Amino acid sequence: MLTFPYNTRESPSAPYFTLQIKPAQRPGPLVVCEAKLDSGASLTVIPSDLVQQWQLRSDGVIHLRAYDGHVSRRPIYWVDFVIGTWQFPMVQVTATRRSNVLLGRNVLNQMRIVHDGLQQIVEIISRS
Repeated sequence: MLTFPYNTRESPSAPYFTLQIKPAQRPGPLVVCEAKLDSGASLTVIPSDLVQQWQLRSDGVIHLRAYDGHVSRRPIYWVDFVIGTWQFPMVQVTATRRSNVLLGRNVLNQMRIVHDGLQQIVEIISRS
């Protein structure tokens, strides 16, 4: 089991993980990032700075609907994640200007997660 404190810099506080990320199927070091859990997001979003740093090429586009109903075409990339000792290879993501990873259901649905708002912690109990 992994336990992470909520990020109290946000108001209200929010559940975050620490994860490691790198371009899919490429050798090289993993980059440590904070990841905000977003069960409303169907797809995980990474910072566009990483796309530029790694010179990733888009592997197509996807149409995504934002919280306000607006649909946009977004480029698709592939990355590898590590959370604790669990590896998540070949994760489909898109990118935008942000400082952290927005962890969507394409990753969250592979784990059993407990949000304890009263204790301000999030626990990963297991991985499927």
